[in-house]
Amino acid sequence: MIEETCVAEFIHVLLGVLGFFCVAIWQCWCGWLVSFLFFLGNLPFCLVQRYNRPKLVKLLRWLESKEPGQDPVEQVGLAIQYE
Repeated sequence: MIEETCVAEFIHVLLGVLGFFCVAIWQCWCGWLVSFLFFLGNLPFCLVQRYNRPKLVKLLRWLESKEPGQDPVEQVGLAIQYE
């Protein structure tokens, strides 16, 4: 899953950069506007992949190190306690 985040980030960066070829199609200010909007549209997806990757690596390391039979929710302290 971690490799998929790297691939997804690369593809969105590539799409954002290649979007500037819209200027070759529309050689006025419209081409620059479309290119900029296309880049801005791909930017959040790049940031999400970059933001989540360290968390996924940490989660993977934790899952690999835990002992069999442990409840991961209780160990992390995410269990919901009802009163």
